[in-house]
Amino acid sequence: MKNLLLITSDFPPSGRSSTMRVLNFSKYLPEYNWRTVILTIKENYYDAFSIPTEMSLWGKVDKNLKIYRTRIISSFNLLIRIKNCFLKNKGRDNLKTKDIIDDTPKKEKKGGVIDKIFFYISDILTLPDKYIGWLPFALFQGIKVIRKEKIDIIYSTAPPKTAHLIGYMLKKLTGKPWIADFRDPWTLSYAFDEKASWKGRRKIEEFMEREIVKYADKVISISDVLTQKLCAKYFNIEKEKFITITNGFDPDDFKGITLERLSEKFTMSYIGSFYRGRTPEYFLKALTELIEENQGIEKEISVIFLGEILEEEYKTLVNGFKWDKILKIINWLPHNEAIRYMSSSDVLILFIQKQDNMTDYIVTGKIFEYLAAKKPILALVPSTGVAAEIIRKTNTGVVVEPDNPQEIKKAIIELYNKYKEKSLKLEGISAEIDKFSYERLGLNLTEILNSILSSKGNKNGE
Repeated sequence: MKNLLLITSDFPPSGRSSTMRVLNFSKYLPEYNWRTVILTIKENYYDAFSIPTEMSLWGKVDKNLKIYRTRIISSFNLLIRIKNCFLKNKGRDNLKTKDIIDDTPKKEKKGGVIDKIFFYISDILTLPDKYIGWLPFALFQGIKVIRKEKIDIIYSTAPPKTAHLIGYMLKKLTGKPWIADFRDPWTLSYAFDEKASWKGRRKIEEFMEREIVKYADKVISISDVLTQKLCAKYFNIEKEKFITITNGFDPDDFKGITLERLSEKFTMSYIGSFYRGRTPEYFLKALTELIEENQGIEKEISVIFLGEILEEEYKTLVNGFKWDKILKIINWLPHNEAIRYMSSSDVLILFIQKQDNMTDYIVTGKIFEYLAAKKPILALVPSTGVAAEIIRKTNTGVVVEPDNPQEIKKAIIELYNKYKEKSLKLEGISAEIDKFSYERLGLNLTEILNSILSSKGNKNGE
């Protein structure tokens, strides 16, 4: 049995969607003779870094899995305390932690000299992200774990970008092969220029990414489009280094589910959050027009939003929806209950926004569980993007531009009519859907791991 060190900030009880990728790799890799060892952060730091918890995910963790957790420094907390002293003296509101460590795009803040000084210092202390305080502890622990657990390959997954810095430095210090897994773009992100609030930071992050791509033995990304973008940017690096392994679904999550109708009405469900451009605006507009044009249809339709509405603008839209009796909001349910809702709905709604130069390669992890639920998908996604391509290849739904209420309305009517005619069913292509099973994806990763060891063995034997 060979050993893989997996560096991630998210592992149960973290309830972030990114947890599922790491969790399922750790589950299926042992089937292919690879044991995973997890290096992550201690649970008592979750609140400070706004990491939600979901205790039910512990049920999916192998009891024999080795998990090493470390501290993480919030060095900017000292800045917050100092600045709050100044603000108190001036009769102003206290600065909150999120004002400094928020990952959303930011511009230089207006204000006096003190405000600007603290803004730039905090910007430096969160380079490349707010998890940088994890680096020294993860390095110290990582070196010990590599020796103790006889690690063969190091694997870091980002975000956070700090995870790649840890992987990079562990490779430098131990000489072990290393894989860098990009779940999101870094310098290719639409928001990179906005987050990099000064030229020096931009250059530093460009350098960091370049070094990571250069020294990693393999660079994995979650879509072919992102892989191609990385290849194009780093054209002087051999293309064979760049590989795609998508997110996926665990087939075991869908076994033994008790299916029961969520409503006697035609039920459409969205499982996920609304945030950063992912808006229900055009769907609700289409639904309003459909109801107003078809008298009495509101008595036969039910819509469920299962997930957080994180933007005030979107909360206002939902709260102001005229036909609120057909709309049910559920802020949160355990993962297994969310799976049950997916499998018991008539139609699953997928929201992916248009987003500047990222439109083509945005793909939410939820799409893969939708595929496994085997329900028709109303995909309100950019027609040229990765998500649209997946829906078409698997034949699992209808694709509509997310900002076109007329086409959305038309698609809802077509699905509703099929429901009434009892002809609403999924005609998905099983062979294409199965490609996204984590059992299959685990095999793909195993082949990469074995090829790295084989390559290193051949070089050592020369």
